[in-house]
Amino acid sequence: MGLNVKKLKDENRINMVQGLKALAHEENCTVDDYLKNMVNDITGFKKDKTPLPDIKAELRDYQVEGYRWLKNLCKYNVGGILADDMGLGKTLQTLAFIA
Repeated sequence: MGLNVKKLKDENRINMVQGLKALAHEENCTVDDYLKNMVNDITGFKKDKTPLPDIKAELRDYQVEGYRWLKNLCKYNVGGILADDMGLGKTLQTLAFIA
């Protein structure tokens, strides 16, 4: 799962996605379909085919990914941020999400 065991022991914490992945794939843990779908949707947002809203702009591939990532987070009522470098279209991605 890509966990750094030393870091986990030192800090005694992992991020939400790592924790959800661990729960969703743990053999001795019963996890409902909602949690499994949430993990798959949030970590697999690049495969999402959610159509873009009808806006008068053309999004680049990485902007479409940002839009779809925000849509998946919203679907499960969790928040996130777009943290690209300046000038890469975060405002456009956000406007597409709001639309």
